[in-house]
Amino acid sequence: MRGNKLNGKLPASLMNLTQLEILELTGNELAGSIPSWVGTQISSLGSLNLRSNKFVGKIPHELCYLTRLRILDLSNNKLMGDIPKCFDQQL
Repeated sequence: MRGNKLNGKLPASLMNLTQLEILELTGNELAGSIPSWVGTQISSLGSLNLRSNKFVGKIPHELCYLTRLRILDLSNNKLMGDIPKCFDQQL
């Protein structure tokens, strides 16, 4: 769903996609914080690409629970704070 000008927050209905392996939402206008449920409810993610949106706030520590994650791109957002230490070893 790259580059479709999707806006607003990540829809909570994505929580139901528990077997989702790739979430590709690059180049939209999604905003707000990255919800912690991304790391706890969609634990099968191997690729999470939220690049070039309007996300703000901190990277949620719960993303550390994505043990299958091999690709993470959160660049070109307005995130701040430290990168969770778990990513030193995972990615």
